[in-house]
Amino acid sequence: MDNQSLTSMNNWIVGEYHAIGLNLQGISNSRIDSLKEELNIVKTRLENREYSNLNRQDLIGNLLFKSLLSLFSVEDAHNEAAAKFAHVVSYRQPSFGFFSTSMQISYWFGTPRTVSAPGLLMDIDLSLTSAVAKNNDHQLEVIY
Repeated sequence: MDNQSLTSMNNWIVGEYHAIGLNLQGISNSRIDSLKEELNIVKTRLENREYSNLNRQDLIGNLLFKSLLSLFSVEDAHNEAAAKFAHVVSYRQPSFGFFSTSMQISYWFGTPRTVSAPGLLMDIDLSLTSAVAKNNDHQLEVIY
């Protein structure tokens, strides 16, 4: 793999909110649980109309970040199950991606005229695992 394939080119727009996630050797359940607890605290504060000291990170950032890490966690669980079935040993390699709000700008004679937020965008720029067959059969690695 050359260095060019390990780069990521993302064109971001001012006003978007981005959560960048790294999955270096798997996402621990305790990390997911702590993020879930943070989201529950924000939810309780919103339900009780306690809006003071809430910021964008509380309202948007934690939700985007937890969603991104949850995706990596589910992917790791699927890889582990597939590895057991295929009789291979699988290891997570450093991976990364982002989950963000997306902004759409319409221009009028080169000047931004309106901005809308049509949705969310998830982009996993790099997701790698290594696998080695337990009996050194390369065909099992290919099947995996």
